[in-house]
Amino acid sequence: GGRPGVTAPPSTSPSLAPSPSTSAVTGYPIADGEAWILVGADSGAILVRPDGTGRHTILDDIVVNVVTPRWSNDGRQIVFEGNGDRGSQLWAANVDGTGAHALMPTPDGCPNSTCTEGVQPAWSPDGRSIAYVAPTHVEGAFSKTALAVLDVATGTTTELYSTDQSTFGRPTWSPDSRRIAFEIDRYEGIPEVTTLVSSSIAVIDVADR
Repeated sequence: GGRPGVTAPPSTSPSLAPSPSTSAVTGYPIADGEAWILVGADSGAILVRPDGTGRHTILDDIVVNVVTPRWSNDGRQIVFEGNGDRGSQLWAANVDGTGAHALMPTPDGCPNSTCTEGVQPAWSPDGRSIAYVAPTHVEGAFSKTALAVLDVATGTTTELYSTDQSTFGRPTWSPDSRRIAFEIDRYEGIPEVTTLVSSSIAVIDVADR
């Protein structure tokens, strides 16, 4: 999914300054105020105008696969799950596909020892934070899952809630960036390897907003 009607006013939110880019792509020109829809693809991500014109692929030449791409609050950047041979972590890029870079290091234990990933990112409406799900596996077996928040300005992460009894998904911010709704999936026994028995929606407050 993505969203139509992105308008990119002058940004007042923090910028995710890239480390040396792993993408040498020449950007597709995107003018401020243009409306675009962003969707994931088998390789990279697709941008297309609401009327179906201008369809093009971005981020198809980087070292990871692009999963669940999402807009920044001002429409100038994209955050996504970068999935590679060592699992998934959060990445960001400019909306034209340039400047792709990892937002967090891949733990040394990924993928075969103790590995905590970053998946399903969601940028807060105020532009200050990115919520994501942080599943942990030990030697490939589920250990726990957490709902975490990355501070855009500092790059630090905060774990809001974790459990070894269920899995989380689809974090979604409230319009005032003070709460996050997310999915909790419960299983018959060990999460991920036994039968899913229920799904519910929870809401958690984000402190110090």
